[in-house]
Amino acid sequence: MLIKVPFDLMRRSLSVEVPDKAFESFIKPANVDAVEELSYIRAKLRRELELRGGKRIERAAILIDDHTRPTPTNQLLPLIIEELQSLGVKDLDVILALGTHEAPPPEYLDMKIEPSLRSKVNFTLHNAYDKDLHRFVGITRFGTPLWLNKQFVEADFSIGVGSIFPSEVAGFTGGGKIVLPGIASYETINRNHSMTLSPKVDVGKLNDNVVRADIDDAAKIAGLDLIVDVVLDCKGSIVEAFVGDPIASHREGVKLCSRIYRVKRPRRRADIVIASPGGTEDIDFVQAIKALTVAKKLCKDDGVIILAAACPLGAQWPELEDYVARAREARYSREEVVLDVVKGRVEAVAGGMVYRLYDLFIEGRPRVVMVSRSEMADTCAKLGFTWHEDLQEAVDEELSRRRRPRVVVAPFAAYTWVY
Repeated sequence: MLIKVPFDLMRRSLSVEVPDKAFESFIKPANVDAVEELSYIRAKLRRELELRGGKRIERAAILIDDHTRPTPTNQLLPLIIEELQSLGVKDLDVILALGTHEAPPPEYLDMKIEPSLRSKVNFTLHNAYDKDLHRFVGITRFGTPLWLNKQFVEADFSIGVGSIFPSEVAGFTGGGKIVLPGIASYETINRNHSMTLSPKVDVGKLNDNVVRADIDDAAKIAGLDLIVDVVLDCKGSIVEAFVGDPIASHREGVKLCSRIYRVKRPRRRADIVIASPGGTEDIDFVQAIKALTVAKKLCKDDGVIILAAACPLGAQWPELEDYVARAREARYSREEVVLDVVKGRVEAVAGGMVYRLYDLFIEGRPRVVMVSRSEMADTCAKLGFTWHEDLQEAVDEELSRRRRPRVVVAPFAAYTWVY
């Protein structure tokens, strides 16, 4: 049968033939109807702003997620700006909440927020590494010191704009994540990310998830006033918007997100898992790795994951590349990886990811074949992956290794919550 998987931010797809007798199932989110008319989002926002009518707003900060996220900012931001301006707000800061991500190239920035929109506001890119751009606002109950973007802290009113998807560490994206890690300092982010070692941290998990609880606490302390979070379909169209309290509204959005993206895993694990991150998630390896966390749950230990990810911006994660190469060569134990994170010898999120995917990165179980641009070949070598240029050839090679292979396909793996 002919199978197509999204590739290169869904700007194209890759096709591959898999024998009918080998194909077992697709693991993908539910099909849902998107909305075309966005006036109801404006109405929700207006209602929330009216509820806060007693608060005079002279300076407002709008936090938007970055170029690695599929949130349709160019659709949402104009109506938010218009509603704030209708209240007499003249000083408007729009901050691209990059966390520790690298600044986007101009073409990707334009895709996220058009130049005409940027010209209407005071637009800035958050820089987690410049201490002078942050202000200390307190400490969460989990001991995370909060150094946050000064522009945000100095605003009278703040709105976070994002989208809600399953997250491998925070349970779900959206909500307070626009503050932590979005506009936090590196030190603050690294502290929060060190909690990824907790066994309570997992995709789709909110109860007792210390990473998410720390994020929610940070948003409260920071005084984030409200969120405009959307749930999207796999193609990036809006299904529903959730406007209001950063925690309560987020949890309502999580309910819908779960109905769309929560998928029951097959009874048996597959010999071969063909996975694409889907959406914008193959923009770089920082995002594409999410697909591996899902594919690993679908694949036998002695099987293979074939990851189709273009990564046009490259790996963007030298800390992970270097650490995996070092850990593989020295055959670090799980305990040694934990010690490196605790003692600050490795970036917390990189070390946490190696700990969580220890079998895959250090022991090579399951194996990973990455179908990508030739520029990713060196990254694959450092990570212990096999690089391949052609999806069909990669699949054929793996099929030929087995007598009765079972193949599972996850075309939107980075968005999928497998349970």
